[in-house]
Amino acid sequence: MLAAYRREPVDRPPISPEIWSTTVLEFTGKPFHKCYGPFAQEDYTGLWLKTQKHFGFDAWLISDLTKPPQGNNYKEVSDSYFINDDTVETKRKICTTGGELEWITRTNSDYDGWGFYNPVRDFKRDINAYAAYTLDDPSLYDSSKLEKDLITVGDDGLVSTYIGNLFISWLADGRAGSIGAALIDIMEYPEDIPDLHTRYIEYAKQKIRRFAQIDGVDNVMVINGYSDAGVIGPSLYKEWELPFLKAVASEAHLHGLSVHLHQHGKCRNVLGMIAESGIDLVDCLERPSANGDIENISEIAALYGKQISLKGNMDPINVLRNGNKQDIEAQIEEIAITALKSPGFIISTGDSVVEGTDLKNLEFYYDCAVKYIC
Repeated sequence: MLAAYRREPVDRPPISPEIWSTTVLEFTGKPFHKCYGPFAQEDYTGLWLKTQKHFGFDAWLISDLTKPPQGNNYKEVSDSYFINDDTVETKRKICTTGGELEWITRTNSDYDGWGFYNPVRDFKRDINAYAAYTLDDPSLYDSSKLEKDLITVGDDGLVSTYIGNLFISWLADGRAGSIGAALIDIMEYPEDIPDLHTRYIEYAKQKIRRFAQIDGVDNVMVINGYSDAGVIGPSLYKEWELPFLKAVASEAHLHGLSVHLHQHGKCRNVLGMIAESGIDLVDCLERPSANGDIENISEIAALYGKQISLKGNMDPINVLRNGNKQDIEAQIEEIAITALKSPGFIISTGDSVVEGTDLKNLEFYYDCAVKYIC
């Protein structure tokens, strides 16, 4: 996996569909609240690794530093509780140097910590408090869980360390009204956005430097979040996200780290920028049938495969979950042939394997991929 990220010679293209919590829970039979979230009891990283290795996949996982309840610029108090059998809610009261915030998130079998009540209710009033909390000094974050995860995975997989989302998505993550309100804020408060952008870039660079101090870290990752190119468009992507990616790539490469961008959703009209940003790998390259816009993966590999490693493209909903064996094999063959011609290509899904996917389909996925690349 790491050789593919670096576009170095590999014995064969990696086979690494995106396995997230849904598949881990279905495979292990564990309740979500015991695996992750505020009531976690299990070693989730171990379960995540075990799930991927069971199918023969080249394992890929994410880990992060742990944010403490108090930093230089904030102090938080949180309370977690079940609101029903399927959902845990966490309510946080956050006092910062820029004001007070309330943030409510929810955790279930699909996602850990989804925003339910976001803290930035009024941009001018709350944005400085949000920045003070979310952009506090990463050197104060606890690295013990990350270090444990790296030991757990060892040479059995690649651990990507999580920097954060793209800039506009960071704004949307904390905003009441989410991405719609954040896009309006960018237009209505042009005097505030450049400074926030600069601060966010500096935070990302500080976090990379912290990751670089931890033995075993090879790769850092950014997720596009709400910054779907089909939502924010190429102009805003070029203005705000491209400089962020360039800064992240430059800082990471100074420390010998590769950079992974998870760009789900539509991406065709920004792939040229992404390829030129200096990052090392981009996924998910989703097909139109799965709400993406990458129909011909061989064309994309021909256009950008000499600049950047590519990962993804199988439709996880209509093919891997809902299709038959012929459908699965047809897409695997197309992707595998492209992978053999494109250095650094990783055979994967267009975003995550979804709930309800027959685990036998994952076994067939691996067997088909091996058939065409070995």
